Amino acid sequence: MEIELHKDADFGSGVGDKPTDYKLEKIPKPLFKFVKGDNEYNQNKVNAYSCTIFGAMGCVTDQAGYKFDLKEQTDIFNKAVKAGLDPEYGWYLSSAVDLVRGWWNERQSKKLLTFRVDRLSPEFWELMEKGYSVAVAFRGNSTYNKDKNDGTLDGTNFGRTSYGHIVRVCMLEGELYIVVDNYKGITHNTYQIPVENWAELDNFYDYGYVFITEDEYRKVNKEYNQISSWGEEAIKELGHLFDDLQPQKPLEFNQVFWSLHKFGKELGIDLIENPEGEWTQERWLVVLNRIKNLIK
Repeated sequence: MEIELHKDADFGSGVGDKPTDYKLEKIPKPLFKFVKGDNEYNQNKVNAYSCTIFGAMGCVTDQAGYKFDLKEQTDIFNKAVKAGLDPEYGWYLSSAVDLVRGWWNERQSKKLLTFRVDRLSPEFWELMEKGYSVAVAFRGNSTYNKDKNDGTLDGTNFGRTSYGHIVRVCMLEGELYIVVDNYKGITHNTYQIPVENWAELDNFYDYGYVFITEDEYRKVNKEYNQISSWGEEAIKELGHLFDDLQPQKPLEFNQVFWSLHKFGKELGIDLIENPEGEWTQERWLVVLNRIKNLIK
């Protein structure tokens, strides 16, 4: 089955990784894993171009043991449209991951963190072996579809691609990757990729995203979670400025700009209009000058 999802050279659905994406430290064992059949969705029940949302929701289902009903699927999709998803084109996976995580954390006591992971890294292998699902992006065509439609993707090079798509991948019995698509009801909504072929696939993007239960993650990374007595008040008041608060973790340069950006929005002032832009000495001095004027 040819699934023509996207309309131009960008193919609509790509990774869109951000400088604020968090990298994994120690990885805990997941509380839940993918269950074939039970954990599958059909994105066409909501929108044909919603694969980014369903790839992210599928990972939440696998790791949180929670099945989104159709009303929830639709609610998340509608929020994504308001946030920038084009219902006739697609979106970025990183944006979908952020939105689904935010939707979940607003409603559930068991919070989730998300991390970007290189799909050829040791961390990716560890995630697979422990039972995690990772949302990944790839570019396909009719050759790819015909190959995987017997239940196994045997090839690694498929020529000129014609669509972009988001799926999730997990490990099956330590020997095969199982790709979980978003079209429950078709003959092979899940299909296998031999492990030895994974690194040779030239149509898969370099990065994917994983959801990890916050409590479990913090337990195994406790060296970053201690709070000094002199920092308690500040962390209580402003700790929310960090998406993944770990008080003793070395501060990354981009985190400075994003936290200032969020702080400025709370204060009603544009300390930083575009935290993703390239940082020059001029931009940094403008920020400092605005802070100076703010505290006068």
